[in-house]
This record gives sequence, C-alpha cells and structure tokens, in this order.
Amino acid sequence: MPKLMLKFNQGFTLLEIIIVIALMTILLGAATVSYNSFGDQKRLEQDAEMVRDKISFTRERAVGQDMSPRSDCFRLWGYEITFNTPQTIIIEILCTDASGLFMQETPETTVETIILQNSTIASGNSFQLQTPYGCTNNTCMDTPKTITFQSINGQQCVDITIDQFGKSAIGQPYDC
Repeated sequence: MPKLMLKFNQGFTLLEIIIVIALMTILLGAATVSYNSFGDQKRLEQDAEMVRDKISFTRERAVGQDMSPRSDCFRLWGYEITFNTPQTIIIEILCTDASGLFMQETPETTVETIILQNSTIASGNSFQLQTPYGCTNNTCMDTPKTITFQSINGQQCVDITIDQFGKSAIGQPYDC
C-alpha cells in the first residue's frame, strides 16, 4: 500500500507578498485622494456657510434699519456687500447726511471685512441690501444674484444665491 505524502505549505511566496502589497498601496492611494477631496469640499462649504450667515445678518440689519455701525448716519439707505478680491468681501453701511446726500466712503463706512481661508470667489458682483425690506433694489423686482465660490485646488465649486428680497441660500457643491 503506497503511502500518501502530504506536503504542507509553510508560508507565502515572495510573488504573493508583492502582489498583496501592491494592491494595498493602490487602495490606500485611492482612499487618500478621496479623503482629500472630501476635506476640500467641507472647507469650501464652511466658507460658503460663513458668507451666507454674514449676508443674512447684514439683511437683518437693513430690515431693522440698524445704523449703529455709524454714529453720524442721518438716514440709513442700506448696506453694500462687495466682493473685492478673490478672497476678500467688504460690507459697508450706506448713509445719507441731513441734506439727503450719500456720505463719502471712508474707513468708517466699512462694517466688516471678511477674508476667505479655504476658497476664492470665482464670480459675483457687489449688491446692496436696502431698507426697509432688505431688497437688492427699491422695488424688490431685481433678478436673483449668484456668487460662486471655488475651492483652493479649483476642483469644487458652490453657489450662494441671493433672491430679490435679500434672502440667501447655498447650493450643492459641484465639480468646476
């Protein structure tokens, strides 16, 4: 009766180990790229939410006719939000003096300067939030305004839309 000899495998070959390491490296690289993209998107959304909150607060000031940022304001006209540079937003108060003339723009008219940390302004113009309704013009019949923010790496974008009543909303992030 022949004796059967069983040969037990004592380990892995070098080729098997190299293949497993190569597959793990590819999967880890894909996960890192995905995580970085997710982080960029969240930082972009964070900047957009901060700007949307500032726009909403400025609208509330216009509706409430809050002219406290400027003590020499006779009549509050509203606030102007200007997208000055790719990463700077300036909020200014618009006042008239007793004669009804607009007061000159001075450093005192600047209510707040916002510097974006994680994104740039890809497109957008300045607009005014006027009293007493927070409209972007006197008749509230203006078309909605859109400001586009782009992530620092330029791959993701998000829009903030300001309607004719000055109310703002953030859209979903998308690939630029």
